[in-house]
Amino acid sequence: MAKNRGRFDDPNYIKRLDPDPDRRWLKDDGPSGEKGLYFVASRTEKGTGAWFARYTAPGTKARRRYKLGNFPPLTVAKARKAMRKLRVEYLDAGKDPAQERSERQSAPTVADLWDWFEKDRLPKKR
Repeated sequence: MAKNRGRFDDPNYIKRLDPDPDRRWLKDDGPSGEKGLYFVASRTEKGTGAWFARYTAPGTKARRRYKLGNFPPLTVAKARKAMRKLRVEYLDAGKDPAQERSERQSAPTVADLWDWFEKDRLPKKR
């Protein structure tokens, strides 16, 4: 009797993927698959690509995607673990991970703070 396995349970499946100029989303299927986890093959290099989470944003109900990382550094097992962590820490708690990342990236940097200090505060101290 054949064991029911998803395509990503085969350790060589991704390595055999040809470059995909259409960037198709391949769902993590099978019994050990993680809901909302997708793989997108590279457009130019065989056996590489990126892992994404697809989810519905809490509150707005908009469909979103969130990049978890690139393959090969992020293996199938690590991508599934990252998806479970994302689900528990963000989605189950009613938070939008893409929105929080955007807010983090728009926060002022040390260079921004120095420019502000130099422009607004330093002249007053002289």
